[in-house]
Amino acid sequence: MTWKRLDWATIYGADWRRGSADLARYFGKQFGCMLASQRLPIPRDLIPFLDGAERCPSWCFMVAINWRGGDCHRMMRRHGFADGLSNFIGIIDSAAYQSQGSLSGFTYTYHIGYVWICADWHDGMDRQSWFEHPSIELMSINGTVGERIAWMPRRPASEGRYLWNRVRKVHPE
Repeated sequence: MTWKRLDWATIYGADWRRGSADLARYFGKQFGCMLASQRLPIPRDLIPFLDGAERCPSWCFMVAINWRGGDCHRMMRRHGFADGLSNFIGIIDSAAYQSQGSLSGFTYTYHIGYVWICADWHDGMDRQSWFEHPSIELMSINGTVGERIAWMPRRPASEGRYLWNRVRKVHPE
């Protein structure tokens, strides 16, 4: 939660370019499978990218930190759940765009705990992705100062309800 930037060499070492591109390929494949299962067309440059092409111009792969998810992660760890939200994995609602009756864009977001990975495709665009840079800035979602201040009074109350429900399950009346 405290990282502002992600240095790919920290994760993948000297082969950071390949490692970060393969991570994008993993999420690109998930996206392609989801489109295929809905009988939607697969973007033209996705398959060459999955097969090892250096770039996928119509795609932008991004990483973000969900501040509220991180706050929940810390709260869960404080109350005895060692993994917090680390095992909370899933797909967030996706958005599709069309132009002149054809699919022209799609945003696919996947979360692992409080880390969000976004694959954003727009037909005919040339965009850069995380694997084209040795380090990237980690965007913050739900993390403005106003949101944090507004969230703070609700957190202790929800934390109290959560703990009460947990105690009731352990010690039923």
